[in-house]
Amino acid sequence: MFRAKTLPSLAQLLSGQPTQDAAALCRHLDVTPQTLKRWLAAGIAPRTASLALFYETPWGYSLINSTAENGAMYARQEAAGLRQEVATLQTRIARLERLAAAGDGFGSANEPLLMRR
Repeated sequence: MFRAKTLPSLAQLLSGQPTQDAAALCRHLDVTPQTLKRWLAAGIAPRTASLALFYETPWGYSLINSTAENGAMYARQEAAGLRQEVATLQTRIARLERLAAAGDGFGSANEPLLMRR
């Protein structure tokens, strides 16, 4: 259900940030410098802050990109399957329309549905 089940340590998350400026980091996390110092001393931050940092790291970008790529691949395959189903149904409908137009009273009720080739 959750994509980021386990997160790297706070030190790893901070090393993967685009900037090492403490003031910018405090602004990004919307915390005071004292709070950031307390987290650094403890070596751990609240999950919300860790998630905010995670998605700014290469790991977070990789997770986002791979999720998007997998979703696009699934959508392409689904679209291809639906196109194939539409083509099959169009062929079946065309055959039924030809039989109905011929008016030859084609035997049993389900005979037109059998796709004889």
